[in-house]
Amino acid sequence: MLQLVCNSVVSHLQLLCHKSITKPCRRQEIQRPICRKNTDFLKKSLILDHLDNSLDYIIPDSYYEEYEAYLEEQEYLANLPIYEKIIIDSQLVPNWEENCKSYNYTYMSYKAITDKTSAQYSLVNNEETYTDEETGLRMVNNRFCIAIGEGYGYKVGDYIDVVLSNGNILECIMAEEKANKDTDKTNKYHLSDGSVIEMLVDFNYFSSTSQYPDNLKGIIEELRKVDYIQIN
Repeated sequence: MLQLVCNSVVSHLQLLCHKSITKPCRRQEIQRPICRKNTDFLKKSLILDHLDNSLDYIIPDSYYEEYEAYLEEQEYLANLPIYEKIIIDSQLVPNWEENCKSYNYTYMSYKAITDKTSAQYSLVNNEETYTDEETGLRMVNNRFCIAIGEGYGYKVGDYIDVVLSNGNILECIMAEEKANKDTDKTNKYHLSDGSVIEMLVDFNYFSSTSQYPDNLKGIIEELRKVDYIQIN
């Protein structure tokens, strides 16, 4: 009896797969592997349904609808752009200098940026920027908003990967530039505390550095400017 059910299911599935493959679509090469991939799922689902509930060999319309919805979803996902991260530039942090304390992660209020005509203000206040309510850190596209010195040669809006000596990489975005008067002669770290990066925070949620995520610790070895290119 199980063999009879299987044969019935497979014949229906072959007919369905044939219709799905041959009907016009934007990317037929996507359809074929999807059909094969989903066949086992439908076969098992249908057999279990028949064994558990009845010996009716007619496949309900709901299974066809589910299958078609699956194909449409997979075609949509297959057509989404895929991006690859590339390194555009990298700069070493001068940890060999006595006053450079790159392990010191200081912070500033993002609301301290008040010039509404500046790129900084636009970045930290646009609709894509948000505050992580648990940490109080200002974020864009899952990247930490940070301030760094002019000496690294980067500009507001650049994606910056902060490479730590422990192997961690902090994905950040440059949202502010440290004032030259507050940094060393190379404009790479703060004179008063030796910090290399300064986290932008929201004091509505942030109260102390104890809220920093666990990966936000360690000596900073390198800053990398990165970007993303579409590869499909």
